[in-house]
Amino acid sequence: MNSQYNASESDYSTWSTLSTIADALRDLGLKDKADEMMVSLSNKGIIDKYLSIIIKAADKDKHADVLERLYFAGLIYG
Repeated sequence: MNSQYNASESDYSTWSTLSTIADALRDLGLKDKADEMMVSLSNKGIIDKYLSIIIKAADKDKHADVLERLYFAGLIYG
C-alpha cells in the first residue's frame, strides 16, 4: 500500500508541475504551447524546454508575476 501512495504522490507532483508550467504559458499568450506540453511526456528535458520558453517570453514581455509563480513553485531559481 505504501508504494501505491508514493506512486500517487509522484503522479500528483508531476501533474502539479506541468499544470503550473501550462498556466504560465497561457498567461503569456502561448495557449498552443500549454496544450502541447500537457499531452507530451513529462520528462525533465521537456519540462526544461518549456521553462526556457516561459523565461524568455516573460522577460521579453516584462511578466515578473509569471516568473515569481514559477520561483515559488520551485521550478526556477534566482
